[in-house]
Amino acid sequence: MTARTSMLALFNRRFFDTEDTVNFELAMDGLVKVRGFGLTLSTLFQPIVSTSSGRTLGWEGLVRPQDTMGAEVTPLAFLDRFPTGVAMARADRVCRSLHLANFIGSAPEDAYLFVNLHPRHLLSATDHGTTFAGIAAEGGLAASRIVFEVQEHAARDEMQLVAAVKSFKSHGFLIALDGFGSGDESVQFDRLLELHPNIVKLHRQMLARRDPAHRYALTRLIRAVHQLGATVVATGIETPDDAALALDAGADMLQGYFVGRPHTQLLPGTAPRSMSPF
Repeated sequence: MTARTSMLALFNRRFFDTEDTVNFELAMDGLVKVRGFGLTLSTLFQPIVSTSSGRTLGWEGLVRPQDTMGAEVTPLAFLDRFPTGVAMARADRVCRSLHLANFIGSAPEDAYLFVNLHPRHLLSATDHGTTFAGIAAEGGLAASRIVFEVQEHAARDEMQLVAAVKSFKSHGFLIALDGFGSGDESVQFDRLLELHPNIVKLHRQMLARRDPAHRYALTRLIRAVHQLGATVVATGIETPDDAALALDAGADMLQGYFVGRPHTQLLPGTAPRSMSPF
């Protein structure tokens, strides 16, 4: 019995609900899918590559919903169905459990799984991380290999955000601050000091400008993040120029179409030549 197969019964028992049953199923292609919420949910993985070694360090799990006719539904439209509360927390955990099921058994032992945490989940759950720590343990993946991506600019309750991050960390999960650079810089640095994330993911707009002044500002920003003890992922890397700018500025990891597109399989990213360890 494969690791994925053995997890299906565990997850189906955990998420059983007579009013809104979800089923984790092993598809013909060997991948786990979820049937529930009137949809079929599957996983796409996008690689995240180290700038120092050129290795793929991890993958971000992205949910792909389809309706009963096979038409794609955007993740935002799917998750917007659920108001703040138990249903929202459950749907968010189902998505993360789906990614976990497809990650285990395929990923290298030292790889990281990046999963998104919906902002409304912060308002929908208490004792954050406890439930998913149990799910990860059942799947056999250490919490230290799971990175929760938190969109801090979308959070409405400052105290609850800080408490949630501390709780997730107490269970051994890593925290990535997502979308950094898309808002007020002073507010975001205050959040850095409060949250102490392990990873900061730069918003893709940070690479949109090419003028010398912006290059200098980007380098200083990344240096400041490093001084706070966090590593930096440059996202939205779509061209060689994007990769070169991120490398010159000191980013630790790259993510984007130039490095690797989302795929159902855990395909390694393609490192730019300047990143090759050989």
